[in-house]
Amino acid sequence: MALQNCSEALGPSRAAELRQWFETRPPLHAMRRIEIDGRLHAWEFLVCPDGTMLKTDGLDHCRSHDLVGCQSIEWDVAGAVVEHSLSHDELLTLVACVEAAMHCPVDFELLWYLQPCYVAFQMGLWAMACHAGAVSGYPPPDRLYEAALSRFLDQART
Repeated sequence: MALQNCSEALGPSRAAELRQWFETRPPLHAMRRIEIDGRLHAWEFLVCPDGTMLKTDGLDHCRSHDLVGCQSIEWDVAGAVVEHSLSHDELLTLVACVEAAMHCPVDFELLWYLQPCYVAFQMGLWAMACHAGAVSGYPPPDRLYEAALSRFLDQART
């Protein structure tokens, strides 16, 4: 899915770069699949008066009719990194919270592997919505994810 969406949005040469990046990653081990949220868009969070954030609309995304379904918690962490442009320190804070709540470590290799997958999935999802006329705005959401995947590939080169 990631390669196909990358090819359609950014062209075959960028998809080849992504394929090469995936091929250089260590083999993945069995993942602990759980009912994740799957969508970490900024508009799904409320900021409470005391400054804490409350996630809304996250009970059944893993049961939707898309490709994501149940995944490891690293999918949601990758989504948070992408959707909220988390800095390295913010990522470490989030990981510490997730590990404390889940009572298991976050796999950083898996997190890194899932990041372009999350971006490519969102890119395809929003591209289909934009082409169907269900979403408008400038820039269209799919273009934002295209830029995010391009940045990921540019960073992966270094």
